[in-house]
Amino acid sequence: MAQNPSAEDRELELINKLEFRIALADSDEKLQSILDKFLCPLLLKLASEHTSVRNKTIAVCQQVNKRIAPGSIRLPLHALLKQFKENENSLCRQFDLFYVQRGFNALLSEDRAALVPDLISGFASTFAASNAHAATVFNLLLRSLQAFKFPPKGSTQDASLRTDLSVNEEDASFLATSISKLVLFRRGQSKDHTPPPQPGLSTGDVNFLTLEGKEDWSTTSDQELTLTRAKSTALKLLATGLFTREQRLIPSLFAAADVNSVLTDVGDDLLKDSLSSLNDQYSLPVEKLSNAYFGVTTSSSASNIPAVNVAVRTRILNVLAKAPELLDGQGLVRIVQRDLVYGEGQSIDRETSKLRGAVIALLVLVARQWKRERLQPVSEGLFGTLKDFLDQRYQNDGASGMRTLRIQAFEVFGLLVGANESALVEPQLSILKWLFGSLEDENDKEVAMSIDAAISNTIQTFQRQRINDHVREPLRELLSEVVENREASRNLKFAATRFANRCLPFDDVVGRWIDIQAFAFAPENDLALYEEGKHGLDPHWHDMFTNSVNGTNDVSGGSNATVKQAQQLRFPDFADLSSYVFGYKEWILRSSEAMAVAVSFLSQCLYVQCLVSGNVSLKFDTDWERKLDLLLSEDLPTRLTIRQGLGTMFDTASSSQFLVQYWKLAIAGLNAESANTRRSIANILLKFTTLSPRLFSQHTCKDYRTLMPAVWANDEEVRLRTAKCFGLIASQVGQGNDNDLKQSIATLLEKVQTWKTAVGGELNKVHGSIVSVAYFTSRRHYIHSHDSLVEQTMREFLPLLFDIFRNSSDVFLRNAVHIAIGQLCLFQLARIEDITKYMSIPGLLEQISKDAKKSNERAISALGFVSIILEEETNEDLLNLCFDEIRSLHEIRQPESHFTVGESLACLACAWDSKPLKSSFDVDGPQPRGPERSKMMQTVIGKVLDDCKASKPALKKAAVIWLLCLVQFCSERSEIANRLREIQLAFKRCLSSRDELVQESASRGLGLVYEKGNQELRDDLVRDLIGSFSGDKADMSGSVDADTQLFEPGALPTGDGSVSTYGDIMRLASDVGDPSLVYRFMSLASNNAIWSSRAAFGRFGLTNVLSDSQVDGYLAKNPKIYPKLFRYRFDPNNNVRKSMNDIWIALIKDPRSTIDTHFELILNDLLQSMVSGKDWRARQSSCAALADLIQERKLYQLKDHVQRMWSLCYKVLDDIKESVRAAALALAKTLESMLLRNLETKGGNAITIESILGQILDILLSTSGLESRAEENQAISLHTLLEIVKKGNANTLRPFIPHLIERLLGLLSTMESAMVNYAHMNASKYNLQEQDIDNARLNSIRSSPFMEAMERCIDMLDEDTMAKLKPRLLDAFHSAVGVPSKMAYSRVLVSLSTRRNFMFRPYADAFLAAFEKRMLDRNTTVSSSYAAAMGYIARSASDSQILRTANYTKKLYFDSEEDRARIVSADIVHSIAKSATDRFNSFGAEFLPFVFLGRHDDDAKVKKEFHETWDETTGGQRAVTLYLKEIVGLCQQHISSRRWTMKHAAALSISDAVNALVKTRGSVSDTDGKELWPVLKIALSEKTWDGKSHVLEAFVAFVEKARQFWTSNDEVDKAIVQIALREARRKNLQYQTPALSCLGRIMRSTHKSDLFEPVFDIAGPIVKEHSEASPDKRDSKDEELDEKG
Repeated sequence: MAQNPSAEDRELELINKLEFRIALADSDEKLQSILDKFLCPLLLKLASEHTSVRNKTIAVCQQVNKRIAPGSIRLPLHALLKQFKENENSLCRQFDLFYVQRGFNALLSEDRAALVPDLISGFASTFAASNAHAATVFNLLLRSLQAFKFPPKGSTQDASLRTDLSVNEEDASFLATSISKLVLFRRGQSKDHTPPPQPGLSTGDVNFLTLEGKEDWSTTSDQELTLTRAKSTALKLLATGLFTREQRLIPSLFAAADVNSVLTDVGDDLLKDSLSSLNDQYSLPVEKLSNAYFGVTTSSSASNIPAVNVAVRTRILNVLAKAPELLDGQGLVRIVQRDLVYGEGQSIDRETSKLRGAVIALLVLVARQWKRERLQPVSEGLFGTLKDFLDQRYQNDGASGMRTLRIQAFEVFGLLVGANESALVEPQLSILKWLFGSLEDENDKEVAMSIDAAISNTIQTFQRQRINDHVREPLRELLSEVVENREASRNLKFAATRFANRCLPFDDVVGRWIDIQAFAFAPENDLALYEEGKHGLDPHWHDMFTNSVNGTNDVSGGSNATVKQAQQLRFPDFADLSSYVFGYKEWILRSSEAMAVAVSFLSQCLYVQCLVSGNVSLKFDTDWERKLDLLLSEDLPTRLTIRQGLGTMFDTASSSQFLVQYWKLAIAGLNAESANTRRSIANILLKFTTLSPRLFSQHTCKDYRTLMPAVWANDEEVRLRTAKCFGLIASQVGQGNDNDLKQSIATLLEKVQTWKTAVGGELNKVHGSIVSVAYFTSRRHYIHSHDSLVEQTMREFLPLLFDIFRNSSDVFLRNAVHIAIGQLCLFQLARIEDITKYMSIPGLLEQISKDAKKSNERAISALGFVSIILEEETNEDLLNLCFDEIRSLHEIRQPESHFTVGESLACLACAWDSKPLKSSFDVDGPQPRGPERSKMMQTVIGKVLDDCKASKPALKKAAVIWLLCLVQFCSERSEIANRLREIQLAFKRCLSSRDELVQESASRGLGLVYEKGNQELRDDLVRDLIGSFSGDKADMSGSVDADTQLFEPGALPTGDGSVSTYGDIMRLASDVGDPSLVYRFMSLASNNAIWSSRAAFGRFGLTNVLSDSQVDGYLAKNPKIYPKLFRYRFDPNNNVRKSMNDIWIALIKDPRSTIDTHFELILNDLLQSMVSGKDWRARQSSCAALADLIQERKLYQLKDHVQRMWSLCYKVLDDIKESVRAAALALAKTLESMLLRNLETKGGNAITIESILGQILDILLSTSGLESRAEENQAISLHTLLEIVKKGNANTLRPFIPHLIERLLGLLSTMESAMVNYAHMNASKYNLQEQDIDNARLNSIRSSPFMEAMERCIDMLDEDTMAKLKPRLLDAFHSAVGVPSKMAYSRVLVSLSTRRNFMFRPYADAFLAAFEKRMLDRNTTVSSSYAAAMGYIARSASDSQILRTANYTKKLYFDSEEDRARIVSADIVHSIAKSATDRFNSFGAEFLPFVFLGRHDDDAKVKKEFHETWDETTGGQRAVTLYLKEIVGLCQQHISSRRWTMKHAAALSISDAVNALVKTRGSVSDTDGKELWPVLKIALSEKTWDGKSHVLEAFVAFVEKARQFWTSNDEVDKAIVQIALREARRKNLQYQTPALSCLGRIMRSTHKSDLFEPVFDIAGPIVKEHSEASPDKRDSKDEELDEKG
């Protein structure tokens, strides 16, 4: 029995049988059949466990290879690929893939495309099994994709592509990775013909793409794949629904950086699309991007991946900038260290410059967005690299944009410094020193500004830190070194000064010394450095600087500083500052400016130190310096406190030493070059001298001799002040040490004796000497009552003094005499008996009065001082005489002089009890006691009260000022207190005076009375005031009625007339009364410059008439004054406006709190005043006040009023008065800016903002806004609306976008000028073309702000908003009437289809269908714009809608009777072909035959459109052969139409088709002949028409080239002859010639010998007629025939 064969034998037997069958196959068809069935099973034997089987299989495969080498055999590729995927045996898989490759090359493109599903499915598993196999499959896939028909983007087929191709997520990821490698790959070979390493690709990646070197990507054959084509195809695949946006990101990023612009454009689009869903659908793959950026290093060199090239790295950084929060700090540091700094000499090309720019841009975003805690550790690693970058210098800085990069880099550096306090605030101050050095070395102004900004950030960091001594000392040294360096630039000095002002406390002596030096180094035109130094020495400004940062700084305080706050806001210690400054004394002496500032600030430090030690409250507000000067000059307690403080300091040896040095420095300043410096220091020196205690004289009394040059100075101001200083200092010299003093006084007297001959400078010396001796003798007499030197001096001095007084006419000398007499009498050194030796008292008073009447204030003061020596009991007559002389001064015309007269009256009335004398007492000791005054006080006050009633204007004016002075200076006397009501009544009466100064003085007097009175009196005043405000007549004690004339007619014009009586004033504003009266009533306001004069400034400043009442009195119960007062601050009248501002400032101590408390009250009052009443001033001021009120308000605070505000604003914009309209316009702009400011911010209550925005949009789009007839309303509404759309947050605006776009579309027609419509309707009258007008309309719409707003809205759309927008747009389309709206509608749809294609796609069909009903608009330009929009929309439409649109265009063309319908149809088709070319080509069978027929239309316009469409979408005549069947079918359908136009177009089309077929193929096949013949036959059956000859020519060509067709068909053969004979018989002369010619050609082609007779019957008569005609007639006949045919 035979043994069963083994498995090996059976396998070998099967293989042998297959080998035999292959050998017997004697044709390709047989071999094809065998391989289709058995090739895959054969290859499975390669997986056999038997070697012999595998060897035999390989041998058979070799035989097969020889047989299929010619490429005529088509292998079973689908089965091979399936087996390749399912089989795990590597050898079997290798052979499967080998035969796939062999068979692939023999495939046609259509067959290759069919392999795509098999190749792409399971790609991930292929890659996992074998990298080499995956490379081959990927290469085959790229080749197959060349013929693959990608589904339309966004279609349902595109969305289901992943499912259709059986691609899973893993496959898509691996494909995306492979595509990214392909995009990075660059062609090239090294010398050894191996691909060189490429950026971003490992050796394995290169082998993967080149198939181990087998694929060089160098072929340019159409049948093969170039690298560019492969990349382009891969990107097309990447754009399909096969991949997610996350998977597309990296490949598209690489493509966007490609050098090929075609790939770059596609990559850009894909990248934008991928980034559109960033953070919504996926997060940025930072790790993958980082690996690409830096490369990957592994243990295997073949697996190492180098970094991508510069262009790709730039793109990576741009993408990372989209989400900087995802970056890790270490990666950021690596990026900066790698690509920001380059080696010396390394060239920087354009791409490198872009990369550096991207690095800096990323750093800017990180520095701005990262929190400080995250930024701090990163900054330490970035400082060094940034410094290296910024320290580099490049030769091509300008070309590479280094300037901009440096600006941004310094900005980043500043932000990083602000986040890393520890790196900045350290003892070495290395970063700060480097910044200062960079600023010094920088020549570019803009870069220097950036460095300065970085230094500003370091300032804020220092402010946040409490600087310890380890840092403060180096900081002081650094700043001092910078400022003291004369070579340092202005920028550096300014930065150092600003740094000192903000980072060193106010009590830091180095910081203040730096400020002092700023005055010396600031050039004349460098106001910034000057102002910075000035602010640094001002505690108010310094407090603002240091408290602007929420940190822990030693300096605090402000406008409400108390004693405790004053102690916190410490001035530098006088001793410490003096010690530091005196170390630079030589330097100071060289600079006049620095000298003045140093001495001034030292004095301020000294006085503040004394006040603080005396527990005196200080307020360091904006006006602190002036107030301090007033306290030092006028306030007796303050002067005493300072004197005590100075005495304490003189008790301390060290402090007294610095005081003496300060004194000597000030004296040295009197010799400064600058006159202003000398005056300033003289003033400071005098103030210090008058405030110093006697103890001071022990140290400085010998220095009086150093004052002698200044006493004799030519500057009168310096001379007077130093003369007084001399007198005060010299008077302190001890009586036992007065030899030098005697000599000095003798020198002065000698100089006085030369008064008769002295001129010029010598006369100035006489003047100074007189004043010096007077001050010396008077003060020394006070200190040493029986001093021999004084007595001796007086014996010589008095005769000289009165001699000069009697005989000299020189003003200077007489002024000196007045001062001298006044001082001698004031301290009672000159007694009556002494004076009468030289002049009687009446004579003396008369002479002084003469000079006083010339407005000589020194003479006026002298009158008062002389009264001190007159006793009331014994010299009553002289006192009355003195009073009369003073009272006679009412004739002085200068009002300010009367305040000096008032001081003299106070001196006369109460002697040393008057406040001016008390405050001016300048000797350390008890105040002198003057003569008693009782009767005289009564006399003076009584007489002045009577004078206030005088009819003489000059006397009344003077009297009210004198009364004001008496109340101010003598208020402590009972005589004044007991007569306050009389004084109040006098002041009230003076309010009715027609003299403005009298009214103002009276109002101020009432303020003083208010201060001195009790609460009852105060409330009486307030009640009158409120009565005026509320419109009720104020109680003026019967002194003012409605007819009282207050102004001359025309003095206070209002625009509508003039206010002259009190009744006019009360009627001026029906709501609150007269603001001018209120202004005069209160002492808080003033228009007259007199109140800023020296005499009145300190003593009659703003008072607090209503301050107490605000809390406890009438105002607390009547807050309605606040709205009225607030509004009147913006009155159109300048005087009223200034007055009310003064009132507001004085009355409202905390304006912000007051406004917040009464906000609703003020707002409602302003809104009511805007439109109520006939007073234009109220409307105008209400608009201005409302604009100011809402400036800094949040939108939610106005949510209940915003609609009303806009509505009223629109009403006032249409006001009859221009100034009111201007105010309303300003209010509208304020409302707009407030709205935009809130819209731009991302914070706040979104619901509230959305609600308010809805209200505002309703108003803007209403008949009050854009639809208003008022141009101003339209303009502001349009601007506001555009700004809302432009600057608004997308999330806030989205709910309104559908409504906005709908309304804006309608408004385009509403707001079009009526002149345009008129011109369009009457174009012929003005020789215009309607089309030109419509084109202008279209152009204006494209650039219209409305269109800009709508496009911005489109950019902010999301899917939900798009769904809501669709019905709005459709409604707008159906309701559109005006041409602009219709044009704009099409423009909007174009923008939607191009800008928001993905969102618009689901709705494209609806919009495309909507056009069908309205295409035939009566305006041709509108129809054209609709057609253009349809072209763009077609990009996104579905296949079914495209087919519907194609049918619609055909219906429009074939069925409509109007010629315009054919034009519109052609326009639509052309637009689709031009704007949606891919979609047009996809439906070529629907469109191109129709286009082909349309290009033969009779109408020139229609013909042109179809011609252009055909030329733009086809490659020539071959398209006719491709769509021949469809063309013939369409022609056959319409060749029998009742309309001649259709008949002719179809006939010409079929003739053109025949000619194209003949031209391209050379013959007409039987199949084509069967298609063409029936239509061609019908086309020739009609009667003769222009153009039929073309059909006849095509008929002849058909007969000549379709011989096989008609010879095999007798019926056609006969018909051809009959048609030829019939056409030749036509009598149309133009047609007859070509018809006979065609007959001849047909006879020649058909070889019909039996046709002689019929042909002769046709041609014979024609020949005979031609031959019998005369030559002339024959010639003319020929010519006629030539012309016609």
